[in-house]
Amino acid sequence: MKAEGVLDTTHTTTVGKATPSVRPRRPRMPSIAASATNQPCGPYASDMHCSYNGKCISRACRCDAAWTGRNCETLNLHPAKRKLGVGYQRQEHGFVSSWGGSVIEADGTWYMAASEIANNCGMGQWTRGSQVVIATSSDPLNVPFVRRSLLAPAFAHEPTLMRGPAGELVAVYTHATTATPPGGPTCSKCTNGSSSTACGHNINPYNVRLLGRAFPTLMRWTDAASNYTRWSDPIELFNASAGRLRNNNTYCDNNLAGVILPNGSFVGIWRECSLPRTWATVHPVTSSLWSDPESYFWHDKRELWAHAGAYPSGVPDHPPPEDPMVWVGGDGVYHALFHDRSGDGKSHGGHAYSIDGFEWTYTGVAYDNVIEYDDGWKWAFSSRERPHLVMDRKGAPLALTSGVRYSQELTGDYSYTHLQPVGRF
Repeated sequence: MKAEGVLDTTHTTTVGKATPSVRPRRPRMPSIAASATNQPCGPYASDMHCSYNGKCISRACRCDAAWTGRNCETLNLHPAKRKLGVGYQRQEHGFVSSWGGSVIEADGTWYMAASEIANNCGMGQWTRGSQVVIATSSDPLNVPFVRRSLLAPAFAHEPTLMRGPAGELVAVYTHATTATPPGGPTCSKCTNGSSSTACGHNINPYNVRLLGRAFPTLMRWTDAASNYTRWSDPIELFNASAGRLRNNNTYCDNNLAGVILPNGSFVGIWRECSLPRTWATVHPVTSSLWSDPESYFWHDKRELWAHAGAYPSGVPDHPPPEDPMVWVGGDGVYHALFHDRSGDGKSHGGHAYSIDGFEWTYTGVAYDNVIEYDDGWKWAFSSRERPHLVMDRKGAPLALTSGVRYSQELTGDYSYTHLQPVGRF
C-alpha cells in the first residue's frame, strides 16, 4: 500500500508503459478559455491542440471522423434515426424508463449495461427503483437493444461495462447495502414509464447519505470470454477505509468508470461525497489488478474539472461534472466524456484527455441537449446525461448513447436511452 496521493511506480498508466512515481499537488484546474487546447493549431503546436482527436497539420486541426470543432473537442453527431427506435426503449405493459447505457462489443454482439427503473416508474423514483439490466444488439445503428437479463435488482444504478484482459465483460455499478432501496420500497403504482403522485417524493441522494445509507461500488464479471451470460458474484471495491476511503464518502452514486489495461491494471475516475460538502468531487482512481478490491486507490488530493471560478469561498456555485466514460485512443491517450454541469442552463457534455490517466485537460463542450433526426425533426431535451460512446469492432466511435428526458409537461419523468450516430468516414 502506497502513501495516499502517490502513484505506485510499478503501476502502468499508459498502455504498456510504466511511469515514474508522481506526488500530486492541488492543480489549477483549466477552464475552457484557459485550456491549452483552446489555442490555434500553429507551427509550434502539436496534436494536443486538437484534443488528441485529430492531427495538427498546416496550422489547422484535421479532426478524426467522429470529432469536429476548432480543437476537435466536439462530437461530430449525425442525425438520429427517429422511427427506428434505436438505443434502449423497452416496452412491457407500457413504456419502461431507462437512464443511459454503457456498451461493449464482443464476438459481433454489442452488450449494454443500462439503468432501468422498475415497475414502469420514471426517473423521479430512481433511488427507489433503479436496477441494472443487460441488453444486446447485433447492429446498434439499425437494431434496437433488447433486454436479456437482470444483472442487479433495485437499488443498483449507473453501470459501466469494460473488457478484461482475457476478454471478460466487467461491470461496475452503485448498489445499496440493504434489501430496501435507499429511497424506500419500490413503488408499484406507476404507468407507462412515468411516476405516479401516489408514490410520493423521491429521496435526493444527498439526503440519503445524511440518513447513513451507503452506496458502495460493486463489480461483477463474466466467467469466461466465451460466456457472456454467467456472471461472478459481486465484490465490493474500496472496501477498506485506511488510506483509501473516508468513512462518509460512499453515500452517493460514485460513477466509477475506467479502462482495464492489457497488464490487468485499472485507470479510471470516480466521485466522492464527503460531508459537509454541498457537491461531490471528481478524482482519479488506479488499481494494480482490476479484480483485486484491495488494490483500488482513489487520489483524493487530485480534484478534476472544477472549472475556474467555481469555488468561491470553498463552496461551488455549480456542481462539478458527473457520469464519466473513459477510453483509450489508438495513440494510447486517455479520453473522457461526462455530463458537464457548468451552469449555462443546458444539459450538455464535456470532453477531456490525459496522457497518463492522472493529469487531465478539459477541452470543451462535446455535445448539447439538442438532437436532430433523419426526418428533419429536432428536439431540445430537458435532460441529456450519462454519455457513453459505442465503439465498432476496431475500437473507433460508432455512436453516442445518453439518458434523455423530453419535459415534465409532455411525458412526466419518463426517460430512455437514446443512441445517435457519429461520423465514421
